[in-house]
Amino acid sequence: MGSTGVKIEFKGLSQILAKYQKLPESVEKAIADGINMAAGIVEGSAKRLCPVDTGHLRGSIHVMKEAIPGKDMKAIVGTNIEYAPYVEFGTGVRGQATNENTKIAVSYKQDWAGQSAQPFLAPALRNNKDRIESAIFRKVIEGIK
Repeated sequence: MGSTGVKIEFKGLSQILAKYQKLPESVEKAIADGINMAAGIVEGSAKRLCPVDTGHLRGSIHVMKEAIPGKDMKAIVGTNIEYAPYVEFGTGVRGQATNENTKIAVSYKQDWAGQSAQPFLAPALRNNKDRIESAIFRKVIEGIK
C-alpha cells in the first residue's frame, strides 16, 4: 500500500519570510524617519509662530537632534538663543499671567512688570499633534510594506 500525500507549495514564501525577518529593522528605521519628519513639521510651525524683531530667534530654530534607528528614537526641535525661554514663557508679572505652559516650572520676579509670554515652541508641537501622528504612521506603514 502506497502513501498518499498532498503537496502544498507557497510561491514567494521565502521572500515573505525574508521580509518578516527584516521587519523589526525596517520598522525601526521607518519610526525614526517618521519622528524626523514630525520634527520638521514642528520646526516649520515654530518658525511661523515665532515673534520677529530682528529675525535672529526665528532663524535659530532647528532640529537639534534627529532620531537614530537602534539608538535614540527621539528628535529635538529648539534654539540655542539664550533669550528664547524669556520669549516662550514671558518674564515678570506679565509672563506669569500669560504663560499657559504649566508643565514647566518657571520662577517669575514679582516686583517687575516684565513681558508677556509669546509661545512658539510648545504650540508648534501641540497644534500639530494630528500631523505628527500621521507622518509617523505613514512612515511605519511604508516600512512594513
